[in-house]
Amino acid sequence: MKTLIKIKKVGVESIFGSRKKKILSNVSLSLKANHSLALIGETGSGKTMVARLILDLLPGGCIKTDGSISYSFGDGANSISALRGGKISTVFQDPAQSLNPVHTIGKQFIMVLKKHFKGDKSGIEKHACDWLEKVGLENGVNVLARYPHQLSGGQLQRVMIALAMSISPDLFLADEVTTGLDARVKKEVLDLLFSLQKEYGLSVLLITHDLYLIKKYCESVAVIKSGTIVESGCSQKTFNEPKSEYLRAMLRSYKFSEKIVKKTEASKSKKVLLRVSDIKKTYNTSSGVKTILKNISFDLYSNETLGVIGESGSGKSTLAKIILNIQERNSGSVIIRSRNGKDIVLQAPTNKIGVVFQDSMGSLNPKMKVEKIISEPLMIDGSFSDDAIKEKLKKIIKEVDLEPELLRRYPRALSGGQRQRVSIARSIINNPEILIFDEPTSALDINVKGKILDLLIKLKIKNKLSYLFISHDIKAIAKISDRLIVLGDGAIVESGPIMKIIKNPTDMRTKELMRDVSLNIDIN
Repeated sequence: MKTLIKIKKVGVESIFGSRKKKILSNVSLSLKANHSLALIGETGSGKTMVARLILDLLPGGCIKTDGSISYSFGDGANSISALRGGKISTVFQDPAQSLNPVHTIGKQFIMVLKKHFKGDKSGIEKHACDWLEKVGLENGVNVLARYPHQLSGGQLQRVMIALAMSISPDLFLADEVTTGLDARVKKEVLDLLFSLQKEYGLSVLLITHDLYLIKKYCESVAVIKSGTIVESGCSQKTFNEPKSEYLRAMLRSYKFSEKIVKKTEASKSKKVLLRVSDIKKTYNTSSGVKTILKNISFDLYSNETLGVIGESGSGKSTLAKIILNIQERNSGSVIIRSRNGKDIVLQAPTNKIGVVFQDSMGSLNPKMKVEKIISEPLMIDGSFSDDAIKEKLKKIIKEVDLEPELLRRYPRALSGGQRQRVSIARSIINNPEILIFDEPTSALDINVKGKILDLLIKLKIKNKLSYLFISHDIKAIAKISDRLIVLGDGAIVESGPIMKIIKNPTDMRTKELMRDVSLNIDIN
């Protein structure tokens, strides 16, 4: 079998001033033609750095120190600059960072396709629409007319997969491509990707922390820990006979039972902290008006966590942005009852509501050090002295279990779990009453995810917070939520106590969301 890319004993270092840190050490991998290889490891293990190494796109401050990489794709195009975006097609974890926010999806699609295909604009647009529909985005013409901010995270990821596949690559490099997708759509996208791999003889490098995906879809696997490949081989044999304690521990973590404690619906006698009434949101599209949210109404009680689930594109993130008043609504109201009992109709962003988004990298200013990122809300407030800010900062980083030395780093030098803790610290530093979480754990491996959920539960109790927790992850929702609402086609199709809905869903859309999720829950 022909080898497309050969990585031999490569090392990568990052340089911070006079300090050097090993990011990758003695990494060796072979990517073969018409073959699927998975690279797995915990958050911060170096998976994405391997992808960037292959593409010769190492972050600033990082250099290759040892080893070699060779490419053998044929046709004489074996320099990485000629292969990127042609023979090698890439989709990274965060689609929002890969698309230009000021151009429509169609314009960006056409710019790419013009470099690879001859033909008129209508022919290229048809090719783009065909691929959008292949990845589950119906009405491709409508999608092409929209801007990135008008699509959900899951829809954006499907756009990127369609764009990557539309240029007929030899190698598809997929870095956590299913992060923003619900269980059903995740299965559909991966079924499509690997059916195309077989149909067109593609090679796939799947970078993920999801062992289930690897066991189902990939022929080979390489396991990376702290920048070093600790074992590799046939997927089935590697998982059935793990050699390293690292992999054995990862496999054990996938077999644990989620323990759900004291899951009861918040009593009506409890104080209503947030009231969302008759929210409606529409967009104008080339094919007419599209309704995103249809008369959404619910209450959030004090000291409770309300979970929100729904398929990609069901309106979850739009709802969060409307409550935060960073996106306009057509009609409806958002009312918060503060701790002094006064009702406030929210017409603008307020420090009474904090937020933690899915994309920790995109939501943190890359030019700011962590210290300034976390303390920025207090600096904007203007009523805190420098000494007060330093004291509060010291307290907050201890609450979220961050090491003080991380305050001097930039976001790019942190792992995904560390960046999410920074986002949490920033969201609570000015004492909000409500926190909104939009897919806060979707990009994290199972061990880090568990630690973040435990942290959120601890912070909720300590600071008497209420949470609106949006996620595709049913296990995460089950662990942290008291009640649940299910969105379908922009409407609430089911609501009630979390365990009642998980065990006995009544709406077909809820059943579909639960169908591919293996839950093993003990209730104490």
